[in-house]
Amino acid sequence: MTTTPGTAAPARRVGRLRLAAVIMRAGLRSQLANRADFAMAVANGVTYQITVLLFATVIFSRFPRSAAGASGKSC
Repeated sequence: MTTTPGTAAPARRVGRLRLAAVIMRAGLRSQLANRADFAMAVANGVTYQITVLLFATVIFSRFPRSAAGASGKSC
């Protein structure tokens, strides 16, 4: 397989540019995945905390004696 000296260089450049574009796209996807993973972890943490607060609110509103015991006051 022989190539003329004038055609090999542009083909190599195109191949390198294509490879650089593929690597850049992969890096961008990786960064977006990490950001999305971090955002989902924060959202899960906030949801968990809200759920715990709602649960405590419901329990202490249904059983006021438990709420008084938790705060140190007597009924």
